Amino acid sequence: MFPCPDSDFRAHARRVGLAALLAGIATTAAFGQNLLTNGDFSSFDSITHLPNSWSVESASASWVHVVQPDPTSPGSGYSQVLEIDTQNAGTSSLGYVSQSLNVASSGAPLTPNNNYAARVWVSENGTSIGLGEVEVKRFTGSGGSTEFKPRIDSPHSGSTWTRIQVGFDTNPVDDDADPGTPDVPITRVEVLLRYKKDATADGKHVYFAGAELLDGSNSTLGSLTLVPTFESVGVYAPINGAIVPGPTGHTVELSYRPTGTTTWLPALNADGYTTENEFRGSILQLDAGQGYDVQAVLKLNGTTIGSAQTASITTWTDSETVTNDRPISSQSTTLTITDAGADDSHWTHYHPSGSSATIDVGSTADNAIYVNNAAYVVIDGLTIKGGKRKAIYINNSHHIRIRNCDISGWSEAGTFGQNTTSGYEVKYGYFTGSPFTKDNLINLRGGIYVYGPGSYAIVIERNLIHHPVGRSASWAYSDNSNHPAGPSGIILETTGGNHVIRDNDIIAGDDNAIFGGHRFNDVIEGKENGLTTGGPSLDTDISGNVLSGSNDDGTELDGGQKNIRYWNNWVEGTHSQISTVPALQGPSYIFKNIFVGGDERGTTEDGFKLGGAPGIAHFINNTVYTQNYAFSGGHSGGSFFTTIATRNNLFTGPVVGNGLVKFDKSGAWSLLGDADYDLIPVNGINAISPATKEPNHVEGYPDFSDPDGRSFLLMPGSAGAAAGVVVPNVTPDGVSTPDMGAVDVATSASSFPLRAATPDVFPLRSVVRLRTGTQSTAALQLNAPTSTGSTWSATPGESWLSLSAASGSTGSTGSSVQPITCTIDATGLTVGPHHTFISFRTDQGALRTALLDVEVEPATDISFTMEAEDGLPSGGFALVSDSSASGGAYAHAYSGASGSIRQDFTIATAGDYYVHARVRADGPSAQLQNQNSFNLHVDNATDLAWSFAGVGTDWSWDTARVVPATVTADVTGPINFATGAHYIEIEKDSPGVQLDTIVVSNSPFPPRVATPAFSPGGGTYTSTQSVTITSATSGATIRYTTDGSAPTRTNGTIYTGAVNIGATTLLRAIAYKDQMEDSKPLEDFYSLGGAFQMSDIGGGVYQAVAEAENYTAKVDGTDSWSTVSDTNASGGERIDVTPDDGTAYATFDSAAAHVDYMINVPSGAPGSFYIHLRALAANSNADSVYLSIDDDTTSPIQLNLDHTGAFTWRTSSALSIGTGLHSVTVWEREDGAAVDKLVVSSSSTPPTGTGPAESSRSGTQQVAAPAFSPGEGVYFDSKSVTITCATSGATIRYTTDGSAPTQTNGTIYSSAISIASPTALRAIAYESGLADSDVTSAVYTIATVEPAYSPVAGTYSTGQTVTISTTTSGAAIRYTTDGSIPTSSTGTLYTGPVTLSSTAATTLNAIAYVSGLADSVVMSGTYSIQVAAPTFSPGAGTYAGTQSVTISSATSGAAIYYTTDGTTPTTTTGTLYTGAVSLGATTTLKAIATKSGWVNSTVTTGVFTITAAQVAAPTFSPAAGTYDLAQSVTISTTTGGATIYYTTDGTTPTPSSGLTYTGPVTIAVPTTLKAMAAAAGMTDSTVTSGSYTITAFQPDGNGDFVMEAEHDTSIVGSIDDWTAITDSSASGGGSNNAMQSLPNDGTAYATFDSSAAHLDYLINVPTGGNYYVHIRDYGATSSDDSVYVSIDDGSTTQTVTAGRTLDWKSSPGTLAIASGLHTVTVWDREDGAEIDKIVVSTSSTPPTGTGPAESARY
Repeated sequence: MFPCPDSDFRAHARRVGLAALLAGIATTAAFGQNLLTNGDFSSFDSITHLPNSWSVESASASWVHVVQPDPTSPGSGYSQVLEIDTQNAGTSSLGYVSQSLNVASSGAPLTPNNNYAARVWVSENGTSIGLGEVEVKRFTGSGGSTEFKPRIDSPHSGSTWTRIQVGFDTNPVDDDADPGTPDVPITRVEVLLRYKKDATADGKHVYFAGAELLDGSNSTLGSLTLVPTFESVGVYAPINGAIVPGPTGHTVELSYRPTGTTTWLPALNADGYTTENEFRGSILQLDAGQGYDVQAVLKLNGTTIGSAQTASITTWTDSETVTNDRPISSQSTTLTITDAGADDSHWTHYHPSGSSATIDVGSTADNAIYVNNAAYVVIDGLTIKGGKRKAIYINNSHHIRIRNCDISGWSEAGTFGQNTTSGYEVKYGYFTGSPFTKDNLINLRGGIYVYGPGSYAIVIERNLIHHPVGRSASWAYSDNSNHPAGPSGIILETTGGNHVIRDNDIIAGDDNAIFGGHRFNDVIEGKENGLTTGGPSLDTDISGNVLSGSNDDGTELDGGQKNIRYWNNWVEGTHSQISTVPALQGPSYIFKNIFVGGDERGTTEDGFKLGGAPGIAHFINNTVYTQNYAFSGGHSGGSFFTTIATRNNLFTGPVVGNGLVKFDKSGAWSLLGDADYDLIPVNGINAISPATKEPNHVEGYPDFSDPDGRSFLLMPGSAGAAAGVVVPNVTPDGVSTPDMGAVDVATSASSFPLRAATPDVFPLRSVVRLRTGTQSTAALQLNAPTSTGSTWSATPGESWLSLSAASGSTGSTGSSVQPITCTIDATGLTVGPHHTFISFRTDQGALRTALLDVEVEPATDISFTMEAEDGLPSGGFALVSDSSASGGAYAHAYSGASGSIRQDFTIATAGDYYVHARVRADGPSAQLQNQNSFNLHVDNATDLAWSFAGVGTDWSWDTARVVPATVTADVTGPINFATGAHYIEIEKDSPGVQLDTIVVSNSPFPPRVATPAFSPGGGTYTSTQSVTITSATSGATIRYTTDGSAPTRTNGTIYTGAVNIGATTLLRAIAYKDQMEDSKPLEDFYSLGGAFQMSDIGGGVYQAVAEAENYTAKVDGTDSWSTVSDTNASGGERIDVTPDDGTAYATFDSAAAHVDYMINVPSGAPGSFYIHLRALAANSNADSVYLSIDDDTTSPIQLNLDHTGAFTWRTSSALSIGTGLHSVTVWEREDGAAVDKLVVSSSSTPPTGTGPAESSRSGTQQVAAPAFSPGEGVYFDSKSVTITCATSGATIRYTTDGSAPTQTNGTIYSSAISIASPTALRAIAYESGLADSDVTSAVYTIATVEPAYSPVAGTYSTGQTVTISTTTSGAAIRYTTDGSIPTSSTGTLYTGPVTLSSTAATTLNAIAYVSGLADSVVMSGTYSIQVAAPTFSPGAGTYAGTQSVTISSATSGAAIYYTTDGTTPTTTTGTLYTGAVSLGATTTLKAIATKSGWVNSTVTTGVFTITAAQVAAPTFSPAAGTYDLAQSVTISTTTGGATIYYTTDGTTPTPSSGLTYTGPVTIAVPTTLKAMAAAAGMTDSTVTSGSYTITAFQPDGNGDFVMEAEHDTSIVGSIDDWTAITDSSASGGGSNNAMQSLPNDGTAYATFDSSAAHLDYLINVPTGGNYYVHIRDYGATSSDDSVYVSIDDGSTTQTVTAGRTLDWKSSPGTLAIASGLHTVTVWDREDGAEIDKIVVSTSSTPPTGTGPAESARY
């Protein structure tokens, strides 16, 4: 293509579109000098067009050119760009255009020990292959002779103009492997613009513009932009000049402070982004409605440059100013919201009009609520059900808050099907209808769906989003290559960002069924994740949520991820827990979350799914508990890489060796950034350079408090405990050695996720295994203090769950904990796992949910257990002795030969069976080494791949995933065995797997040992306890620990007899047995010592005395109370708050360290007491504590201490303490405080000296309160109630008469109590030497079953006859139809079906009653008769011209009202229909039908689009085509009165631009004829177009044009006419073989006259030149012997004479003819002249005879 003339530059630039592309480039002057010479390419060689001052690779120099974009293009800032016409040179090496710069202290462009940025604009003009990049090489040695590697490369080019940049420094480098040798200086730098030369580059182009090399020391900070939410602020800090992010380059340090304070608090540094030339970051964990100042400081290699920038902002407030109140009643149609408040002071509030309101559209509408172009709207407290596509659809609306709602039932179930066609988005999934196509895919169905760039500032908080209709298929159904599809909880699509999603519980619900149940695709889905606006996009907070039950991601942050904060979330039961693929912009912050893996198959891909540059993802203090990879990078593919920063994360799983870290998905990707200080399994890192990844990580396995119950608090001494590093703005203040993971001691008493003013429930997850057809229970503890509300209610996730209490009142401190028993009824439940939940909500909207995993086994166990070593091995396996294996040996799959282990068995009962195996891997990182699979061969069937869900380096059980015959996918399913002999073969797939035991059973769960039980259970005791430990599994071995460590098969003491607990102890135990899965662990806390006994010391003074170090219980916070030896202390010891590093609580904080002292106040003691402390403080920063009674955290007392350095007594104000057991708590206020003794006394006079002797401790244990099963409630048949007490040996007394039970009142409980009528049951338990239990009370209401109606209440088109019934035998029913409430004595006695009016709505109320039972609740139902909706004829649609529309209703006698202005008609606002409605313009017609006493019909709406009639399109005659002769074309239209306009130049005719048609159009040359027609009052016709081709004479072999005269292209007549005649002497023979001007009456033109008759001949001239015209002609006389000839227009003519015989005559001279089509014209000069043949030739010599043959014509 090049070199080329300068004049071609602009044409070339226009062709490649560079001018338009360059319009988007910002070309302002660089901040500082450009150190590159000719960086704008304005100087170049005029011949080669190579840029001056740049070196070009010689092999591809011909590809490189400087070109000019069109300078007239707007915004084109560069006069030249560098074009590379890339080709395939068959090499992976890159071409280059480079420039070299020396480095020296003086006299060189670059200086040592400095930072620089090389950047350039680059584009591929449409392709996106990554053709171009910028690269920096650094050299050492004299003259820069030795290259120092690695090179520094930028991101690659894309389809549009993007500025790419690479930063580097000129610091000395270590140029060899010997760290002892000194570093050497950089002496030269080379900047290279590089481009590909492989097959992908062939025939492509890449363009570079504005190359710069800038000195980083000249950069400065621009003004800050702050974007707030409730708890975060996004910070945007632009950079003026170069940006070289990195520890030795540019950093921006952020700090903040509450407005009005003076101390700056550190935050995480902002991250630098070269594309936008800015730093971005976030301030985290702020308070709502608070003003903050933010400061940014720019540093270069640690040194501040320029001035700090500050800005101020106020975070969002939780409340709204409501000016528009919208109470909502229940409805079954879509609620459309379009309210648009002007600003933050004009909110609209949608809420229930009463105590509740339900919007339930079922599947009749796409959305239950449609928020469209609305603003400043709150949707609060509604129950929202249904919507085929979305429950709530938010379309381009902003400042919308959805709060305290219950959302369920959206989407469709669909029909499961398969399609293996390549290219389908989903090969296996749910589709509706037929055919099975991608278009019918059920996908992108959101409980809340937020769409559009106009949707921003959306707040979704405290909602329960659950039970979508249908489910997502798993990745197994997608053949592991095509994405699953299905509903999602929340979907964000290309929004404006700045959202908050907090404190929601988004849980799919029971998912047990391969083709049924409920499963999300993603819990929170980000659509269009390849766009910067995809997903949460920017400035969004996602916090405090429970996210459970998806077959893909728990959350997709994918997309822009510009200042996305994700924290304090619990993600459970998902394929991948969180995805940041790709992070197109960054940064995102993922911190303090708990991630637990497992899709519907129980399998996990990754905890963190990472990939996609350049956005940085910060992962801090997360707990990842997964069977597979905790962390996996490189998921974007292509040239994407993974950029992260990690600190204090905890990566683990259920089995030792789970939770591995895979920084590199394969060798093609690498992880960039700063990953370190995380807890990782031993040898659990996969990376290209492991030494550079996590250099300071901790290797090991954590010991959690209760991982099954989802308590991930690290036990003392666990790996990761106090092993983290401080992370600014994340680590709590005052903590110097934080724990790794999401849970710390300070917050461990609260449920996760942490939520303000929200009840707690423990455990957060329960696992219950039972057999189908039976019942079992799960015990929960609900802690609902009054700070969370006044009342609470519970919602079980499924109908087969029931609760001992479904609602209640909150309690004050000390009485707020309420036991809740959940009963699981497995009658009818499918065998297999069921994942569900129990949700609690208070009247203030506070929400807390516990998960419940129910494992349903078959009613009868059928199983076959086989030891691997007893099988029939056939190579590939070796038997290894090992005491940890069942039976003392296992089979080891070794490298090399293939082989299998066969087991034979006989089935007596045909049915479905599962194969389980106890396996482990050689390790230490099984997944990383692919030690994770077998092949399973069943009888004679095809081999099945068995990939383990989560094998580790410790023994664990795995269940084979097999393929049901109807599904082509890898799913967990049973194997159907007929009766008779069978075998299985376990074939080696991956070496390194160890196989111990094989179980074939009819249960989908491996056999598990029963969890141990302790008796007595944990508690506070006054003497040594003898604790027995049992397991319900016969033959199980029990191991226990008392040192806090986790018991395993190899750790702990084997239980042989009762364990004596003589001191405060944490007792932990597991049970295990060969050929079974280990039990779940059990732990309990035993507190020894009892309560300090208060006694009367005389004079009416009561007191209890405790040595400080003899506390009843101790709870650590950031600090800890520690026992310290001190000879000056009473008893020689004291307790101090340590470490003494300045921690202080100016306001009380319940997370602070504290010690409890249990005291027993006898009856007769006064109710008012003082607390005297003997304490000391070394200084004024350690001289105070807080005091409270019974864990009262609402009104603690501050007690100030003397800071003299010596012990003194300090006395509190008076406190009220009743009789009985109480807890006195001393709380940390300032660390360093020391306490020696505590005295609780009714006297205000403090003790002296070391004080009185310590009180005795005895008789303080209280008997556990009795428990009832089933719990209180309303029942419809008699109940057998059992009463139990956890205190062994306790006696229970109960009453049913309402009186209080005591040791002497009530019946001693001996067996279950039958309750057949309403009863108040009360019980107490007591035991010698212990305090009596609290009284347990329950009310059992045995009620009549409420009546049922058939048909059910609703809206009908006719009257109904209703049958009323109750299932309670012998019950009578009374009913009313007048709206009154029936009782057992009022209303009509039901004796037979009730006929309801056909002309009115009727409310039918009914009650059932029978003697001895409570009356039923009143059943109420309204039967409405609704008028049939109107219909239109003709129906809505598009019509040409006025339409007469009739409206009718199928209901006889109905009146119809209609509107034509778009408003909704009523009987007062509509027009009464009396006859057909004439519609002459586009109209929205709405109609409603009414009838007295009936329910009005629904509104019928139709849009009638009326268009003007269109003029008929013109037609041509003859039609377009190819002709030899000129054509006279007639144009016509069938529309009368229309005018036709036409063109012959190819342009489109209009009435203003076309020629008006008045008669036939002559076409003598190739012509495109276009025509249209127009008429007044009508729409213009369409344009008719036709191409007419008139054939032309072509040059013969001599280049001459030969035409027979009679073969003219066209004839134009005048006074005379050229007429065909027959002349025997003429060439061509036959008749009509010559032309003559007739009549021969003497007409002559002495001078040329363009009006004369003439003949036209069309010729096609390939090469222009001068031509002669030779004519074979004849003139009878001198009056008829000449003609004129001309070319085209006749402006130049020559005369050709004729002889008296038919012979050749020539033009006297030549005629100039250019190349192309031309017309040769023979004109009448004298009538009577005859011509036979015409030859046009460059030769002056005429032909002879009849001349050459006629030329071809086409």
